[in-house]
Amino acid sequence: MTLPSHEAFLEALGSTFRVQEVVGLGGPTELVLRSLDDRRAPAGWECFSMLFEVNRSSPLQQGNYPMTHESLGALELFIVPIGERAGMKTCEVIIYRPLPTSDILR
Repeated sequence: MTLPSHEAFLEALGSTFRVQEVVGLGGPTELVLRSLDDRRAPAGWECFSMLFEVNRSSPLQQGNYPMTHESLGALELFIVPIGERAGMKTCEVIIYRPLPTSDILR
């Protein structure tokens, strides 16, 4: 499964990603993409962090989750809960991958 581009995730800021029911954890759960921050990466690679908010009562734990998004379709992300405040849990996803060859040659 190929993940969407950095630009596609950027366009999805503020939108909802839906995790279907996960055996042993319940569900479904909805996460809202709140921020996307570029990180340093070596030439030919990209790295960025995405922060999601989810209701504090969500059963999400650290792990891979299949999810869907209205415009991005089906994808799977490794989610790490990193904190809680104001009744919401913050989860982080870090994407670190080689750039497509066409992007390297630009």
